[in-house]
Amino acid sequence: LAKKTEGVVYVVNKIEEDVEVVSRIQPTLEKGRELGTAALRKLPLMGIALVILLVTWVLGSWVRNRRRFFSRFGMNELAGDLLGRVFKLAIVCLGIFLALEVLDATSIAAAVLGVAGVVGIALGFAFRNIVENYLAGILLSLRNPFSTGDAVEIEGFKGKIVRLTSRDTVLMTLDGNHLRIPNSRIMTSALINFSRNPLRRFDFSVGVSVELDLVEVRQLGLDTLASLKSVLDDPAPSVVIEALGDSTVNMRFFAWIDQEENDFLKTK
Repeated sequence: LAKKTEGVVYVVNKIEEDVEVVSRIQPTLEKGRELGTAALRKLPLMGIALVILLVTWVLGSWVRNRRRFFSRFGMNELAGDLLGRVFKLAIVCLGIFLALEVLDATSIAAAVLGVAGVVGIALGFAFRNIVENYLAGILLSLRNPFSTGDAVEIEGFKGKIVRLTSRDTVLMTLDGNHLRIPNSRIMTSALINFSRNPLRRFDFSVGVSVELDLVEVRQLGLDTLASLKSVLDDPAPSVVIEALGDSTVNMRFFAWIDQEENDFLKTK
């Protein structure tokens, strides 16, 4: 600046730069001491904020486990579990804001929310499938197409419902494996619930020799079905001729059971 000043002819520069490490880190040390002193002063407030977080976490966990309370409003176990998760998240978020209010850090929370809003929009596009699955889980809990333990078929997969999460539905397949199906696929796929109606029909085919009397075979099959305690009298068992072959006649038998009292596969 001196050299650029009009009229200056010569400048003697006697400015020296202090390169000692201690002098360089001295401002940082002083700032650290100030932060430490402020932290000690706010230690009681930090304790109160921590207590608020613990209380809201415990309260949220308690609300989440109140499945019987949700069942009073006609919700099944899956819907109650999902709604409990939402309530827990809301209570914990409320506890975080209360803790920030105690620490007088609401401005930080506002800044974080502002950044989270922008980041949330970007992540919404990046993780569109996750958002779809979450919304589909809420709709499934409201529509209540199945309950825990129901035997269902979804996209050709058969099994029993284990649980409904915010992103997918877990099935226990007939061979004992866990199968996770995204909730968005369940919303747009055909779903068969075998357990919703307690009455269920089973059928099987029997090849009969052409030399036998089909009337006697038919009666024998119906009598055998009627002798089973699990087979219902109403609707009554029935039989039809399914196909005529060169050496056999295929006959298909039908019978009904009450799934609440008898096992479908064992009866079949």
